[in-house]
Amino acid sequence: MSEMPRERQTVHYRNAKVVIIGNSDIGKSSLNRALAGEEFLPAIPREKHQIRLLSRQEQSNDDGRQEVRETYIWDPGGRSGYRLTHQLYLDDVAVALILLDTRGDGEVEAGMRDWARAVQRVKSHRLTPLKMFLVITCKDEAVGGNRFFSKIQDLKKDLGFDDVFETSAKEGVGINELREAIIEVIDWEQQPGVCSMALMHQVQQYLSDRKQEGWQIFPEEDLYEAFKKLFTTSSYQDEDPRAQFEACIRCIAAKGAIHRLSTDNYILLQPELRDGYISRLLDEARNNSEGFGCIDEGNARRGRFSLPYGVERVKDRALERILLDSIIDEFLNNKIAFRGHGHRNVQETSLIFPLQSTQKNYSLSGSEQKYYTFHFAGDVIAIYSTLVARLAHSQIFVKEGLWSNAATYTVEADRMCCLFLHMQSETKGSLTLFFDDGVSEKTRKLFAAYVLVHLTSYDRNASGRSILRCPNCRIEFTEEQEKQRRARYKSTIDCPVCETEVQLPDVTESRVGEIRSRKQRRDYDVFLFCDDHELDKRETLRIYDELEKRGIVAWTEERDLPPGGLRLSEIGKQIQQFKVVVICLGNESENSRWLDILMNAFLNEFKRQGGKIIPVYLTHAPREKSTHPLLDFRSVDFRKDDPDPQKQ
Repeated sequence: MSEMPRERQTVHYRNAKVVIIGNSDIGKSSLNRALAGEEFLPAIPREKHQIRLLSRQEQSNDDGRQEVRETYIWDPGGRSGYRLTHQLYLDDVAVALILLDTRGDGEVEAGMRDWARAVQRVKSHRLTPLKMFLVITCKDEAVGGNRFFSKIQDLKKDLGFDDVFETSAKEGVGINELREAIIEVIDWEQQPGVCSMALMHQVQQYLSDRKQEGWQIFPEEDLYEAFKKLFTTSSYQDEDPRAQFEACIRCIAAKGAIHRLSTDNYILLQPELRDGYISRLLDEARNNSEGFGCIDEGNARRGRFSLPYGVERVKDRALERILLDSIIDEFLNNKIAFRGHGHRNVQETSLIFPLQSTQKNYSLSGSEQKYYTFHFAGDVIAIYSTLVARLAHSQIFVKEGLWSNAATYTVEADRMCCLFLHMQSETKGSLTLFFDDGVSEKTRKLFAAYVLVHLTSYDRNASGRSILRCPNCRIEFTEEQEKQRRARYKSTIDCPVCETEVQLPDVTESRVGEIRSRKQRRDYDVFLFCDDHELDKRETLRIYDELEKRGIVAWTEERDLPPGGLRLSEIGKQIQQFKVVVICLGNESENSRWLDILMNAFLNEFKRQGGKIIPVYLTHAPREKSTHPLLDFRSVDFRKDDPDPQKQ
C-alpha cells in the first residue's frame, strides 16, 4: 500500500448496517429502493442480495474531529432457502426491518414471527444494541381500522418490536418517516469507527487489487501485515493498530465488499461465492431422497457436489474447504442445521435442516388414537428435526408424511405411527404419539422407546405418560386427573360418563425421567420412615419401589440421603417439604424408643403444621398394635390382604 497524504488523514469514519428481512413477494426490494431515494419499479424477483447507501452524514464531534457516517441497507434477496439463511446477514446489524404484508393470510404473520424470533436470538448474544422495526408494506392496498391497529400493537408488544411503521413504496407513504427513524435510532458510538477515512480507502483498494490478481480468499494475517505498514505512516500512532484493523474490516464488510469467514482467519473477497455455496448446500439437503433435509456432513465439507450453471467455484480446493467449513459452522451456530448420526455408521454425521415450509398438520391434534405424551426442554426445533430423521434411519419405521409440527411413519403392513409436536416456547415442548388400531403393543412401545431415548439425549429430565382412556366410552382422562388420584394413593379412576372403574397404569419407562426430574427439584410426595432393623428397611424399600411404579415420588433415608450427610439434620431439612409422612413399623422391640426420637425431633412440629401421618404395619410386625400416642391415626396394614394395603 502506498502512503497517503497527511491532509487526508483527518476525517474519521463510521458506518452502520440495516437489513430488510421477511417473506418473499412482500416488497423488500421496493422498500430498499424507496429508502435509498430511487424510483419505484414493479417487483422483480432477485436472487442476489442488494446493498444501497441509505444516508451519508458529515459532522464535527465535540473534540473537533470531522466524522463521516454512512448507513447501508441490505436486502438479502430471494435465493433458495432464504427463510433459513437471512439470519446469516444479521452480524453487525444496527437495525433490522421485519416486513409484514397485511394483505396476506395467517401464514404470512407466522413467517413474520419466525423472523422476529431469529432477530431476538441474535440480540440475546449481542453486547451492542440491535433495534427491530415492524414495517407494514403496501399500505395503499392493506386493510385498516381499529381492529387492525389493535392487532399490530399486540404484535409489537408480544415480539418486542421497538417501533411500527406503515409504508407504501409505490406511493411513498411513510418512507421518509422510516428513514429518519432508522438514522435517529442508531447508536453511532457503538458502530465500528476508523480513525482515518483515507486509511480505510487504502485498505479497500489493497483488497480490490488482490481480487484483480485472482485471489478469491485472502489470509487475514497477510492483510494485517500490509495494514501495519500503512498505519506506521499515519498520524495516529497513539491508536491501537489491531483495534483499528478490526474496525476497518467491519466497515468494509458492512458495505458488502468482503465477508469475514468465521474460521481460520480468512477474508472472502467475493461475498457472492458464499451465497452460491449456501444456496447449493440447501438444495442438496432439500433434494435428499428421504425428504428430511439431510446432507452428509463429510461430503458437504469436502465440496462433493456440483454447482449450478453460472455459479463460480473456488479454484483452490483447500480454500474451498475453508469456505465450506465456515458456512457449515455458521449453519450449526445459528441453528439453521443440526448434527445427527447417519443410519449406516455411528461415525457418520448428517446435517439436518429444519423444514423450510411453514405448513402444519392440525388433523392429528384431536385424534382419539393418542397413546403417549412426552414433555421435554431444550432447543425444540433441533430436537424435533433430528428425531424425525432418526426414526426414518431406524430401518424399522418408514417415513410417510412430514410437516413442521408432525411426522407419520408406516410399519407392519402399512399401519401408521405418528408424532405431533406442540411448542410451548422455543425451549419447551411436548410430543404426542398416535397409532393406527392395528399397530401391535410391542411396536408402540418400541416407537415410544425410540422417542424417549432421543429426548433424554438432549434433556435427561424428559418425561412422558401413557394416555389413559375409558375402555368403554373412550373418554380421555387428563394428566391432572391421573395425578390427583395417585396423590390420594388410588390405583383406579372412575369414568365420569359411564362410571366404569379404570385401572391406572403402572409407571412405565417414560415416567422414569419425570421421577428423576422431580427428585432433582426436591419435589416429593411422601416421606418414608423406618427403623434401622434390616428386615424393616428391606420391606420399606419394596413399598418405596411400588409407590414409584404408581408415579408417587417418595424419599427414604436408605435411597435418598446424600453420602456423608448428617442423618437427623438431612431428615429435618427434607420433612418440612412434605404433606405426608409414612411411618413403617415392624421391629417391635425398637418401635417405642425410635418413635420417641422422631416425635421429639420432627414429628410433633410436623403434626402441628397440619401434616398428615400414616402408620404402616409391615408384614412381619407383631399383631398387637403399638400404643404409642403418635400412632392415633388411621393406619395401613400389610399383614392383611383385605383391604389391599397398596390401594389404601
